[in-house]
Amino acid sequence: MTPSPPATPEAPTTPSGVRARIVRLSRNVRHLARSTAFYETRLGFVRCGPSQTLDPALACLWGASGQPLERQRLQLGASELELVGVGSVTAAGHSEDSRADDLWFQHFAIRCPDLGQAFARLYRPDPGVPLPRAISHRGDGTPGPILLPESSGGVTAFKFRDPDGHPVELLGFPARPGDARDAQPAGIDHSAISVANAAASVRFYERWLGFSLASRQCNTGIGQDHLDGLDGVRVDVVGLQTASGHAPHLELLGYRFAPRTGHPPPTGLHDVVSDRLVIRVADLDALRRAWTALGLPVEAATPDALLIRDPDRHLLMLTR
Repeated sequence: MTPSPPATPEAPTTPSGVRARIVRLSRNVRHLARSTAFYETRLGFVRCGPSQTLDPALACLWGASGQPLERQRLQLGASELELVGVGSVTAAGHSEDSRADDLWFQHFAIRCPDLGQAFARLYRPDPGVPLPRAISHRGDGTPGPILLPESSGGVTAFKFRDPDGHPVELLGFPARPGDARDAQPAGIDHSAISVANAAASVRFYERWLGFSLASRQCNTGIGQDHLDGLDGVRVDVVGLQTASGHAPHLELLGYRFAPRTGHPPPTGLHDVVSDRLVIRVADLDALRRAWTALGLPVEAATPDALLIRDPDRHLLMLTR
């Protein structure tokens, strides 16, 4: 078992590689063709060329020992998603009762210029492509977008699961004069992760990767309950932006009731549940030196990438 990094690992000096940008979300799937069809047909992603076999040196970042892995990169607007086929039998997938307050929860939210149209596409009949499994339900129990109050951002959103149980969110912003988001095309707006201690996580991402605090709010009420499929939700939503200022950004979700679980059980890098944020840093070597100088654990490494975990064991792949 690889030990968790300390809650707030301190760098001896600020690493010179902190200017960072989230370049993609990397997601493990059981059946690459099935998941590719789902994201293309139901969410509008397009392939960035044909699928590729991972180079053996790079495959170590997915915990593959001599096993060939196929990956498919997909694009939505300027955003990129990477699907990696890890086979039909894995040690840990998403359980049927997995919830947003589990500390391994991670979703990504798709910015939709027309949320109604995006929702209709998501459920369009197509016998060759699996339907999503809804997380969000209206008051009458039917799946559908949920309008949140102004105190929670005034957005309309719908959460669901893909064929492997990975959570995804459709996100529609309220029309406001002069809001730059109104003119933005569809794309990945952010990835959100559940955390046990939001303040500790903010310090981690600020000090190690140069993220900055962009927003903070507490979401609560019946709309949030319907969105998350939970009762009595009070969740602190902390937005972090990279120094580049480009989307996607990162959101920390701090649920104020105690999570059902502490840190998740050990999971392999190849497990379906093991999403990773791929983050490009300005000086990978400096960051690597600062990290290893403290004896902090490294999950895997190549000359051009470093795979580490944040305080809640979410995977981060740092690249040049």
